[in-house]
Order: sequence, then C-alpha cells, then structure tokens
Amino acid sequence: MKTLMYSLVVILIISTNYVIASDISYDRITNKSIGVNVKHVFFYDDSLNKYGADSNFDIDSAMPVGINTNYFFNKNISIELSIDFLLIHNVNWTINGSDLLTDLLKINTNPINLTARYHFQFNKILYPYVGLGCSYNFNEIDSRLYEIDDSIGYNINIGSELICFNPRIAFVIEIKYFNLDAELTLSRPFAGFRPKYEVKLHGLSSSMGFNFYF
Repeated sequence: MKTLMYSLVVILIISTNYVIASDISYDRITNKSIGVNVKHVFFYDDSLNKYGADSNFDIDSAMPVGINTNYFFNKNISIELSIDFLLIHNVNWTINGSDLLTDLLKINTNPINLTARYHFQFNKILYPYVGLGCSYNFNEIDSRLYEIDDSIGYNINIGSELICFNPRIAFVIEIKYFNLDAELTLSRPFAGFRPKYEVKLHGLSSSMGFNFYF
C-alpha cells in the first residue's frame, strides 16, 4: 500500500514538473465525463463494538474497481457520482488480543459516492483537486450466522487529472480517506433476542484511471 501511494505521489510530482517546463497546452473541451479506475484499499482502523468489548478485525487489503461520471459547473467546481465494487475478505476477529474466529466472513460492499470537488489548474493540462463526499453503501455478507445492514459513510480525497495528448482524455490519480460503519445482526435469535454489532471500518485507498470527456 505504501509503495503504491509513494508511486502515485512521484508520478504527480514528475507530471507537474513536466507540465510547468513544457509548452503543451490542452484544455477540457466539455464539462461532462465518464471514467474507470482501479484502487488499492488499506483498512487501518477496523473494529467491532459490542457492549464495550475491545475487539478488532484483521482484514486483507483489497483491489476494487470503480466507475464514475463528472459534471463541471465551471473550471473550478465539479460534482462526481461514482460506484465502487469492493470485496472485503479473510476477516479475522480478535477480542482483547486473543483470536476468536479466523476467516470469519466475507463482506461485499458497493458504495455509491457523491463528491464535491474543487479543481486547481496549471498550464491548462494539470488539474489537481480536493474533494469531500458522502456515500451510501450496499452491503452483503457471506455468512449463515450474521446479516449486515446497508450504511452511510463519508470520504475526503485529493488527486489530479492530467490531460493526456488529447483534450477528451485525462489520466487520474487519487488518494482517498473513507469511513464505513455498519451493523451486523445474528440471523437467528439467541436466548430470545438478536444482538447487534457495530462494525467500524476506516481506511485509505489509492487509485488510478482515466476520464473520458464527451
């Protein structure tokens, strides 16, 4: 994860220096785009709260894919609607430092994100941006013991678009912080009731992809 994030930062720095030093001058020719990307997701704060118990999830990092569409109100402000396809797997559950369950379950979550972004501009080819958004997460779980509810989260991101030799094509890199909370419920009553567990998932994603303007 760190290697990929460092690589994205290096790419951004090299691209910025190249653009500033060159005479290349492209610009967006429309205010609408669609895009595709691939991400690497790292969960760094994964916990489950139940009556104050100190429990944690150990989750493998994942590589989801995503699609998006963007609309620019002007050269600086845009809104993005995107969906990611993410499978959380190999979940290990520990309480107070002791292994409780290994390979507990698989969670499939498909967040739909609505993000407002502010774009900067260098030499009509490089467009760094910052963004803040919310998400609705469609969650599914591969488990006979638990059910999981859909949830609402938020994200903060920074990234950049680089117009690539054609004003209709942009190479995009992005780093995003995301917050995902959800509730697990026992599928069947236990001792007359169905306890709920609050799942807290926080992490970072780094992505690269292309936007196509039309």
